[in-house]
Amino acid sequence: MKPFKLLVLFCFAIWCSSGTLFAQDEKLYSYQEVDAKPTFKGGDLNSFTVWVHKNVTYPSIARDNGVQGRIIIQFTVGPDGVVRDIKAIRSVDVTLEKEAIRVVKSSPKWEPGVKDGASVATRMNIPVIFRLL
Repeated sequence: MKPFKLLVLFCFAIWCSSGTLFAQDEKLYSYQEVDAKPTFKGGDLNSFTVWVHKNVTYPSIARDNGVQGRIIIQFTVGPDGVVRDIKAIRSVDVTLEKEAIRVVKSSPKWEPGVKDGASVATRMNIPVIFRLL
């Protein structure tokens, strides 16, 4: 009986990953392509950048080693307003990169971008600057 249950679970997992159950062919738009840009707490991308910088904690290992620089984070605001698909597309240090990703991942929901009257997934980039004073 157990092998049968495992086979059923395996088939279900394959079915889900094939996109039959969940739509995975969602069109992704760039920030420039949407008719209405995603908004963060009623503001624009700059409002989010300010929020990120207020919530970043400088990693102590990077501070102790004098590491500083700019990390470029790319992420998607989904049609549901949830931030996802977060990654660094430019990095100077892995600890700074992880901290920038952590903060972006903790973002509250956004108002999604709009294209042709519908909420759409929108890809965005922001710089996160780590500077020692």
